Amino acid sequence: MHALLCARNSTAQVLQVYLYPATVISTVLSIDELTTTVCRVLSAETPMSSCAYLFGSHGRGDARADSDVDLAILFAEDPPSTLSGAGFALQGRLEQSLGLSVDLVVLNRARPELVHSVLRDGQLLYDDDPSLRVAFEVKSRREYQDVLPYLREYRLMTGRRSQ
Repeated sequence: MHALLCARNSTAQVLQVYLYPATVISTVLSIDELTTTVCRVLSAETPMSSCAYLFGSHGRGDARADSDVDLAILFAEDPPSTLSGAGFALQGRLEQSLGLSVDLVVLNRARPELVHSVLRDGQLLYDDDPSLRVAFEVKSRREYQDVLPYLREYRLMTGRRSQ
């Protein structure tokens, strides 16, 4: 069984499908069903959403039936951070379509440490604009490397685990 990664070729508007090893999301949704639903919802958002990563317990494959779905979304343009913003509306549509609680992270505004964690451990589910995604990933990794010495010092001072 394989999970699907959907990507849209922005010039031809053709949906491409990539295969990844599957894990079971819960007793209700498989990773294939989750990916298909996320791709369908995000495809309707275009040009707003660019890519989506599954992370957290579902991304690691150790989710329980009561686990929420952690999704990180990169928008083509930084959406407004108001309660009526694109992120909140999208979260509602994803929850309604999946029938599960969704914790949505807007990568455009996330802390470098969280973005690093998503890029390191997350599974890419949807990719509408690979060049935008790659540019964001490169920029984000550079930002993380810039703040890493400060994060290490902070963790040392507070006794938190270093990554």
